[in-house]
Amino acid sequence: MSAARGRPLALAALLAALAAGSILAGSVSPLGPQGSTRGSASLLVGSSYHDGPRGVSDLFRLLSRSGPRTGRWIRPLTQLPPGGTLVVAAPSRALGREEQRQLLLHAEAGGTVVFVAEELPEAIEKRGISLQQVPLPAASRPQLPSPLVDPEAPLESRGMALVKPSAASLSLYGSSHGARIALAPAGQGRLLIVTDPFILSNEGIRRDGNLRFAWRLAHALPEPIWFDEFHHGFEPQRGMLAYARFKGLGPILLLLCAVAMLALWRAKLRITSPLPTTPPRAPGPAALVEPLARALREADDSAACLALLGAPAPAEGSQKQSLLDLARAARTRSSRT
Repeated sequence: MSAARGRPLALAALLAALAAGSILAGSVSPLGPQGSTRGSASLLVGSSYHDGPRGVSDLFRLLSRSGPRTGRWIRPLTQLPPGGTLVVAAPSRALGREEQRQLLLHAEAGGTVVFVAEELPEAIEKRGISLQQVPLPAASRPQLPSPLVDPEAPLESRGMALVKPSAASLSLYGSSHGARIALAPAGQGRLLIVTDPFILSNEGIRRDGNLRFAWRLAHALPEPIWFDEFHHGFEPQRGMLAYARFKGLGPILLLLCAVAMLALWRAKLRITSPLPTTPPRAPGPAALVEPLARALREADDSAACLALLGAPAPAEGSQKQSLLDLARAARTRSSRT
């Protein structure tokens, strides 16, 4: 293969590689409301992306390494597929009415919803489940035998919200004042309500009783397990640049671009064929004769014209003949060119 044919193929291969990387790497890149995963501290509370004390990234890693298929949901809850488990931890955005309805439909169709917050959505309260505030943090002791309950390990909590005792829910952990963690049947599925986000936070999960509960939770929840990140400000954005910003690969991407440009320069690769260049052409005799003839026609003094040409002034009687000879010679040279 000749070099002329190989260069366009090399350029096409480079562009194809960049396009493939953009499609594969940046198909869906979750970005925060400010175009990064940092965002504000209030939005990241309860987020599985947040490694701070109030995030739930440790719980996400625990569930991922324990075997279940675990992922992050960065779309509206109305697009949630049936089955599996949805974990909604301290949502920063309020759930809309249609999303609350979808939350209950997901549970009634056989799924599990783990709702971790100090306030409940209106749709859950309409099912007879409500919260009450206690003056001091109440003890969170095992209340009911369940695969989710370790009878020898009470929870360590800091919140003051408890689920009121009612026939609509069962108390797994709590006290006589109410349930810290309650289980409520919903159609073919169930609702698991955790009233204190501290229990499953990165700070709280390091406590012995909380860790045992999280471990049991990891083995009891049906797969796949989705962590809701849409209500923490994360939304899908497509493109290679979005993925690079999300992963912090900006400097690496710039370095790769510089290496690619250097490789193109070293290979002297051209995108298109060079344009042909026309060398400058020397003026012909006709270009010199025409201005001269025009000057002779316009001049009244033949002696001045001959002086202009650098010729000696002829005698008085031969001026006319000399001019005629000069004009005839100019026409002859012009016709030859």
